[in-house]
Parts: sequence; C-alpha cells; structure tokens
Amino acid sequence: MNSARDEYRGQEQFRAAFTEFFNSNFEAVETYIRRLWPAADATAIAQDTFAVLLLRWDEITSSRRGYAFRVARHKTIEEYQRRREVATGLADVTGVDRIVQPHYPSDQEHVVAAIHALPPRLREAISLSVLDWPPTRIAKAMRLPVRTVHGYLSEARARIHEHLYGPRRRRHVGAEDEE
Repeated sequence: MNSARDEYRGQEQFRAAFTEFFNSNFEAVETYIRRLWPAADATAIAQDTFAVLLLRWDEITSSRRGYAFRVARHKTIEEYQRRREVATGLADVTGVDRIVQPHYPSDQEHVVAAIHALPPRLREAISLSVLDWPPTRIAKAMRLPVRTVHGYLSEARARIHEHLYGPRRRRHVGAEDEE
C-alpha cells in the first residue's frame, strides 16, 4: 500500500517539477527559436521541445535548461530543412505567387516551372525568400553579401517574369506615344 502512495507522491513531485520548469523556461525557449529563425512557428517548436523533455525527463543528466535549448535548436533546424526541401523541391507551392509582382496573374504550375528553370543559386535565394526570410538572413545562410542576395532575388524575379510573360518591354525615356 505504501508503494502506491509513494508512487503517487513521486508523480505529484514530477508534475510539480516539470510544471515549474515549463513555466519558467517556455518563453525563453520560444524567444530563442524566434531568434534562430524568425519565420518559424516558434510556439509549435517550443511545444515539441517540451514534449521531448517530458518524455526524457529522468534520462537528462546535464542541465535541463541547456538540454531544452539544444532540443529546440535541433527541432528548429529539422523544421527549416523540411520547409527548405518543400520549397526547393516545390512540392508545396504555397506562397509562390508572392515571388512575382502581385498585379500579374500567376498560375502556380507555371511559376513552379519558372523556378525550376532558374540556376541553383537563384533558385535557393528565391526559395528562402518564399519562406519569409529577409535578404540579410538569406545572405548569412548562403554565405554571401547582402547586395549579392538582392541581386539574386531581383534576377530570379525578372527571369520568372520573363518565363511567364515574355521579355519586358522597356519604354525609352522621352519617347512619345505614337497614335
């Protein structure tokens, strides 16, 4: 009878310890994830992180806080890689219509074909852009200067536009309309 009571007390102590740890660290872990990757669903990744901690609570021999941050980093990287595979493989074209200017109609299949036709560096830059990465973040990930990334994004958009609508017609400055 005592063993059942002791087990119950142990469960209560575990629940209290985990709840205290969760309440005091969840926001910090969520903020850390947002700093790693601003476009991530930080709340969902943080929840997954604490689910792992809950399952492995007794196995953690080092600092639980440090362990939480390591798990959060790995979960964030996994999510980034999953999204990057989707974006570069373009199995999911959500957000692809943001690549071209919004006043142009875009058929997603044609946009996907246009993206596939891009050189690898341009395709990578535009794919990260679709994931809501700012150019500074893309530059860091691709190990390039920010100006180069801006150039890549501009070139990628121009090539996609050309693929979809043909070459742009440039109007000469000072040209008069002929009627």
